[in-house]
Amino acid sequence: MKIRGIEGKVKPIITGNMYVFRYSPITRVSGYYDLFPLVMVTKGIKNGVFEGLNFHYMEIKRRLELFEAMRKYFSDNPLTNDSRLLAKSFRKLIFSTLKFRDAKISFKKYLKRRITSAAIQITPTEWENTISIPKTERFLTVGNAGQNVKQVWRETLKRSRRT
Repeated sequence: MKIRGIEGKVKPIITGNMYVFRYSPITRVSGYYDLFPLVMVTKGIKNGVFEGLNFHYMEIKRRLELFEAMRKYFSDNPLTNDSRLLAKSFRKLIFSTLKFRDAKISFKKYLKRRITSAAIQITPTEWENTISIPKTERFLTVGNAGQNVKQVWRETLKRSRRT
């Protein structure tokens, strides 16, 4: 299956894996949201909620830098089709280490019932390629008007530097 040029298999959402899906939140905390989040799940579904970092909130160069820093928290290096993020270890660092401040800013909670498409799991060997695909993000404002992607990236960078 394919969403916004990203391919994968429809699978249940599990901690340590990467997914893309169409999402419609109840509230928009920052005034805008990503209609097609690309999420590395750091905490699985409990009470209908899961958590993870959405790579789309960062420009591609910063995504790749963060991905490189995350490598030691993958179950395998190089990545295999069965690799996973060691989510519990990595999640602790998101909120305590400057090295992962972009992950902290891009960390989001999602309600499973607000996913309006299939959740497509990205094969681990394709994680790096997938986060590099341009124009897969689509940010919308409260009134569903488009939000400038570069403006979202600048805001994420500013917030990251204040952390």
